[in-house]
Amino acid sequence: MRPEDSSLAAAAQQALQFADLPDVWERRMLHAAPGRGVERVVLSGRTVALKWRHDRATDREALLYQTLTPAVTQALGCPRPLGAVTIGSTHLLFLEWVEGTRMNWRDPHHVHLAFTHLGRLHRTTAALIAQTPRGLASGEAYAELFPEPYPPGQEPLVLDPGDLHADNFLLTTDDNVHLLDFENMAVRPRAVALRQLRDDPSLPRGALADLALSAYWRAAGWRDDGTRFRARVLGG
Repeated sequence: MRPEDSSLAAAAQQALQFADLPDVWERRMLHAAPGRGVERVVLSGRTVALKWRHDRATDREALLYQTLTPAVTQALGCPRPLGAVTIGSTHLLFLEWVEGTRMNWRDPHHVHLAFTHLGRLHRTTAALIAQTPRGLASGEAYAELFPEPYPPGQEPLVLDPGDLHADNFLLTTDDNVHLLDFENMAVRPRAVALRQLRDDPSLPRGALADLALSAYWRAAGWRDDGTRFRARVLGG
């Protein structure tokens, strides 16, 4: 059930540290699914993004947001977490509001920007994992990010956001990319993380899939040949 205004105001006062109970000026639902939702909320003049859910006993995304290292948060380009609180059985996560538009996988410019950003993210997190896996997060979140052991191999381990749908890439007016929705984030081999391009029909197809991988490969900075890399990812 969507939180009532009174519950939302009480949660915001606690999570965002309002001196007084804030007034709920405006609420606009951006996405809704059974047991969870995302809203744009204006609280006493302050605009925030609110993610709430009561379909799970714990809020994995809030845990990750709160314990990712600053280097990882910067590499993700994600909205800044502002606070999280649980009221009854409902988990509420407050995030910085970022103005922008969702990506369009039929637009070559969007595809280039999004997968360039993903390449930079994978390059940064691969380096952190190689140095020390705990450079990603701390405590309970560390175990969440390594759901299964991967044997050593040629593919570097990267932090994979887990869902490369266009709605999870936000483009600002100055062409900065912000990643959203980390419910399925985990550490995976690079090729596994990118194989969604082959298997998920909602992602760029055909020449745009080649464009995505080319942009990714250049930004990721690995030395292997780009043609062999595409063949390994899309044909593996």
